[in-house]
Amino acid sequence: MENELIKKVIQDSGKLYSLPQTLAEVLRVVKDERSSAADLAAVLSKDPALVTKILRIVNSPFYGLGRKIGSVPQAVVTLG
Repeated sequence: MENELIKKVIQDSGKLYSLPQTLAEVLRVVKDERSSAADLAAVLSKDPALVTKILRIVNSPFYGLGRKIGSVPQAVVTLG
């Protein structure tokens, strides 16, 4: 699921661009079995473009949440 999310975010980059270093760090964290959701959220939080995209995805009608997700840690846990 995480790899699919990252691929989706990269494909739907829009007008905001992420730093290549951030994307490399995200991939490293996702591949590490010892990493937690908090580790991933910490890396994502360093990149405003990724934060914007992830919050846009998690708050989309597709997920149909009854409340708005406003933080990266909540978004990471919600998306899995």
